[in-house]
Amino acid sequence: MPCRAGRNAGFSRAAPSKLYLPVDPAADRPTVEKQEDDAGSLLNRTRSLVHMRSTEPALAAHASFKTLYAENRRYPFVFLRSNGRHRMLVALNPSAKPVSVVVSGVPGRRPCILRYGRGVTAVRTGPRVRITMQGISCGLFRV
Repeated sequence: MPCRAGRNAGFSRAAPSKLYLPVDPAADRPTVEKQEDDAGSLLNRTRSLVHMRSTEPALAAHASFKTLYAENRRYPFVFLRSNGRHRMLVALNPSAKPVSVVVSGVPGRRPCILRYGRGVTAVRTGPRVRITMQGISCGLFRV
């Protein structure tokens, strides 16, 4: 992400023709400077996800990965990450349409949504979990 408005987005004082990669010329391009104090900005959402990745044991690189729902040309994509007693249910809906799916194989308790999941629910009914999602959404649940 560019650092700030101005020449070369704050990356370099060199002539634009000397840069290794071009800089987005749009006047309204996102910059760290513009997004720093906005809690809902892409910059701060990314920072929050990086922090979650480093503090949630179920998201560690060595945690196990189990696909719970993945159908060709269908959404959502649902998987389970586990690391010892720590488990995370992840659901991704990149389509613009709302979706709903019932999955099995989710151990543990009632799903507890984390920060990311606006417009996403996961409801346990016995051994199954129904996940309902708005278009272009994701949900991360502790289970």
